[in-house]
Amino acid sequence: MRRFFINTIRSLGFICGLLALLLLSSQIVKPKGNSEADGMQDPRANGILGEAPNTVDLLFLGDSESYSAFMPLKLWKDYGITSYVCGSPGQKLYYTHEFLRKTFETQSPKVVILETNCFFRNFSYAEMVESTVSNLMPVFRYHDRWKSLNEKDLDFFTWYSNLQNNKGYVYSTVKNGTTPKGYMHFSKELEPISDKNLSYLEQISAFCRAHGAKLIWVSTPSTKNWNTPRHNTVQKIANELEIPYVDMNIMRKEIPIDWKNDTRDKGDHLNFNGALKVTDFVGKYLSERYALPDHREDPRFKEWDVALQQFNKTSDNALGYE
Repeated sequence: MRRFFINTIRSLGFICGLLALLLLSSQIVKPKGNSEADGMQDPRANGILGEAPNTVDLLFLGDSESYSAFMPLKLWKDYGITSYVCGSPGQKLYYTHEFLRKTFETQSPKVVILETNCFFRNFSYAEMVESTVSNLMPVFRYHDRWKSLNEKDLDFFTWYSNLQNNKGYVYSTVKNGTTPKGYMHFSKELEPISDKNLSYLEQISAFCRAHGAKLIWVSTPSTKNWNTPRHNTVQKIANELEIPYVDMNIMRKEIPIDWKNDTRDKGDHLNFNGALKVTDFVGKYLSERYALPDHREDPRFKEWDVALQQFNKTSDNALGYE
């Protein structure tokens, strides 16, 4: 009995020591800033961390379809809406949920728009667990940073001061068109969706309700990624969860995408021309249904005018600025 007691104490001591070491090393390797130079994962999407607290009224989430289609600075120019795209390549719903929670630590978006392509991006339980553990102990996500550690990393405080000028949008004027065949043809079929993805959709919906944010699901135009069975599945779940759903792939008149000129990679993602059309519709849709404030005359938001000017300098005055 005495030996069992001693062995138990030793085991607990070892576990506690290991946890302490993991926690300490996590604090050291965790990026202290939110830029690429700081070692931050997905620095463009994590630019939201550099925005002044409680200044972003509209949050976009999703994979590459989101940051190719939604243009925050156009919404600012036309409506004075402050928004940010927390989109990342191949984003899976557990990562979407992470960005949602992370954003609400410093922001209070009134509307959250979730692009739906990630609904059908499957992942394993191992990936989900790894992501959860990495959030608790960043050493598992940032273990490679030991090669670039400096004195700043020995300070446990974080300085998320990096601002992404485009607010998460990726600007591209490349034209690589396509001629869609069979795109959005009628079908009664349903595209299967995993139980894990469905669970995260329910969690995201519950989180938004609990924090007073209106959630909207949007399918941006894509001939490669979208079809009628996917539309049917998303519409069915949206009805069950009572979430507004906008499928831009069936809105040819409202959003007249020219697939020869409005895509950068043969229908997979939109280019600047396509994003203009999508964002123009989003602005009108929101102005008619949601009372998002216009901050253009508020001196506290002058940084957004600076961002717009800078965007136009680097993109041939794409949005124009008076």
